[in-house]
Amino acid sequence: MMRAWIAIVVLAACKRDSAREATPEPKGPPPIIIVTKDTITYHGCNVDGTYRIHFHSNGADGWWLRLAIAGDSAHLTAHDVMSVLPDGPLALTQDGCKATIRSTNDHSGDVTLAFVLDPATNLVTGTLARTKNGEPNNGADTTPISGRHDVGPSNAPACLKAGIFELKIGKATWKLAQGHPSPGAGTCADYTSTAHATVRVELYGDELVIDEVHSDTHEQSFERGKVTKKSDCEYDVELAIQDFSFAGTITFAGDKLVGSARTARYQFFEDGEDGENAWACKAAGAPIEGTRVAD
Repeated sequence: MMRAWIAIVVLAACKRDSAREATPEPKGPPPIIIVTKDTITYHGCNVDGTYRIHFHSNGADGWWLRLAIAGDSAHLTAHDVMSVLPDGPLALTQDGCKATIRSTNDHSGDVTLAFVLDPATNLVTGTLARTKNGEPNNGADTTPISGRHDVGPSNAPACLKAGIFELKIGKATWKLAQGHPSPGAGTCADYTSTAHATVRVELYGDELVIDEVHSDTHEQSFERGKVTKKSDCEYDVELAIQDFSFAGTITFAGDKLVGSARTARYQFFEDGEDGENAWACKAAGAPIEGTRVAD
């Protein structure tokens, strides 16, 4: 009987030892996570940074608002030629991924720019509301806007440098396409300097954008080129500004570009005693030359 009791005690002790071995020793209390404004910002959104936002105005698409946001204020990084917003500082309110900028000026009246940032794509959508619709005699208007939060390094290939380019048609054979020069005014070959344009070239995500700009101030003007990508460095481009247009293919090479215009056309206006005389010239297969002149 004694041997049986000893066996039972030994067996119970072994089971207790096995249970202790199977149960992992505690590693201390779980970590304490303190959530502050510095560790979690606006539910995953940090709206600080630079933006390119475009909108419709004065009968044309693609007008840019280029701005920077820091905390509760914003300012334009480039002058707004549509006079929607002054340069700054601009009052700004944030609510999660939403931001609202308000301003008042004589040209556009009371202005509200409201947008939502998608932190996964860095894309922006929203509305631009103006009580004067950009013109003194026009009423209130609200138009959709879209844009990008520019973060991280540019994904542009080495051949493609954003900036201001001067474009011109090289040596070509020009033929009269419309009207006639006045007697003694010259021929198409005498006015080939008219066949030029100043543009801003930039990547907007994966899209290449070519906008007409003023040759002296480099501020945005009305026209935007139609651009089709052929390769990282080569694009089909159609651009029509007031007195000059071309359709062709261009290849970027850093601060230079070259190409060929399937068609090119320029228009010339004579202002004489008998009134204005307009005539136009065209060329086919003409070379395109371009030089980067500014950032």
